Amino acid sequence: NALVRNLSSVETLGSTTVICTDKTGTLTMNDMAVRSVLPVAPEAETLLYRVAVLCNNASFEKGEEVGDPMEVALLKAASERGADLAAIREEFPRTGEVPFDSRTMTMMTSHGDYRALKGAPERLLNELDSLWSESGNRPISESERERWLGEISRIAGKGMRSLAFAWGDEGKELAFVGLTGIIDPPRPEVAESVKACHEAGIHV
Repeated sequence: NALVRNLSSVETLGSTTVICTDKTGTLTMNDMAVRSVLPVAPEAETLLYRVAVLCNNASFEKGEEVGDPMEVALLKAASERGADLAAIREEFPRTGEVPFDSRTMTMMTSHGDYRALKGAPERLLNELDSLWSESGNRPISESERERWLGEISRIAGKGMRSLAFAWGDEGKELAFVGLTGIIDPPRPEVAESVKACHEAGIHV
């Protein structure tokens, strides 16, 4: 049901073999939500949400969500699990920020004597040498590192984006706190569209 101005365009469309498409907002709903939370220990869950709230530039203003959808999803998850977003940010006011960098794949914020870090899990696990513990940070063993890398693969296998978090004192090494799995559901019509492409011999 389309009008074609140039007949050659039909030939071009008919010879298509590959479609390269954006994902977020095109194939997906652009409505991210945290589906999995994996702290290094049960007592680290509160700290994980603290890091997620502090190392975050999103906000809720007059009932409106402001900021990156992934960061908004983190705030929603923390709030739904009882975290007081305003109180956390008031207790740990931001004193500095290293914005997200595509080379380091991380973002870090400073809060007086503390630092909060979030970023690509593989990068954090390869660079951090400590796991957070209630009794004090402890070295992360190779077997533990492999176990967490396995968790990242498991999260990815469920179609989720994984994100890692770390926390520590200013001037000292940061400690790994845990992971979250975030999903952006596909649009309902996408499955049928992709199926039609495959049946026509087109790779998506």
